[in-house]
Amino acid sequence: FFFNDTATTEIYTEQIVGSVRCVQETGKIIYQNIALWIHGFIDSLNIFSLVNFLTKSNKIQLSVMNCMLLNGVIFTGSILVFNKISSSETWRSLENITLVGPIIEALYYILWLFPVYFVSLILSGFWLADIAEEGINIQKKQDKDHFTKVDVSITSRIY
Repeated sequence: FFFNDTATTEIYTEQIVGSVRCVQETGKIIYQNIALWIHGFIDSLNIFSLVNFLTKSNKIQLSVMNCMLLNGVIFTGSILVFNKISSSETWRSLENITLVGPIIEALYYILWLFPVYFVSLILSGFWLADIAEEGINIQKKQDKDHFTKVDVSITSRIY
């Protein structure tokens, strides 16, 4: 393209440069989010931090226990019990003779499993938010205590 009009050339140049900047900024944001996720994942593997947070906060202990009870016992337990019942000989005979087996299975999913799943999802979100908030508060307190000790050490050396 050849443009004789400088105004048109400036407009196209601004659009091209602007779109390149937009792509660069989006790439930086994506890179930062991936880096934060990797950093958070590595932090989550640190068992000493986990023990530290669990021992310092009753709120974190309660939220972890609630998540484990709801997701581990009630939700997963109900799936295991249903799978055990549905694999029995009595269940198989019901499926072969009538539609009772598939109807009961559909009712189990509709009336029990899906509602428990959605309640579990919502409650776990609240509990995990509590854990995160409490963990941040503990971390801030530890950082404040650490910097206070450093400040006292520096002050004592200066004076």
